[in-house]
Amino acid sequence: MKSKMNRVPVPLVGRFFHSLKDGQIHWQGAVHGNPEPGWYMVVLFEWVTGAPNVERLVRIEEMASWFFYRDAEEMKESFDSGVARKGGPYRNKT
Repeated sequence: MKSKMNRVPVPLVGRFFHSLKDGQIHWQGAVHGNPEPGWYMVVLFEWVTGAPNVERLVRIEEMASWFFYRDAEEMKESFDSGVARKGGPYRNKT
């Protein structure tokens, strides 16, 4: 049986994300560019204000475990009550 999922590659540029480190949410941000094959420019957001803070270059291999979202609202929903919620498997209960 053929899968009904669209198999067209989805670009990462423009996606929002939560990164993981040691199995826990580490960064929140958005992917801004792809300057070289295998490298992505990401902008990290402040945790309290959500304002852009700093940009970093990241290898695609580091991004394999990240959670990606279509927009900031979807990322916020995940943080508030989805997979990235407090007390869930990827955030401390405190």
